[in-house]
Amino acid sequence: MKISKIREVLKAFKEYCKDEWEAEKSGQWFKVGDFYHVFIWSKSMTLQTLKSMVRLQKVSLREDDFWKVNHASYMAFISTGGLEEELCEAIKADPNMTEHCVYYDLEKGIKIGMTSSPVFKKFEEFLRTRYGLKLRCI
Repeated sequence: MKISKIREVLKAFKEYCKDEWEAEKSGQWFKVGDFYHVFIWSKSMTLQTLKSMVRLQKVSLREDDFWKVNHASYMAFISTGGLEEELCEAIKADPNMTEHCVYYDLEKGIKIGMTSSPVFKKFEEFLRTRYGLKLRCI
């Protein structure tokens, strides 16, 4: 999937589960109780950046016309350019990197990490039913 399509996919996903959770209008984040489940996407990702984001669990979220820094209880990183093998191995080798995070490579149809996030589980179901994309866990 191309990066321009990711926005469309997240908007469609937001509509798919509109009656279940509070969500930002573009589908960047969902709020379940007091917990934020956040989608972060990029063409490429560096291990240093990922480690920093995972360690801090802070993200800038838009709420209406304002931006604020919130605690992200769960994060899903979506690579639109493909996860490099070296990055995949580094993520898998560090349990802290997958405790509350999942990493998706939609180009290769793979994911790294398991999460208890109901939002991300529903997202995977959505990808499977809407786009026929069954993610293989590595």
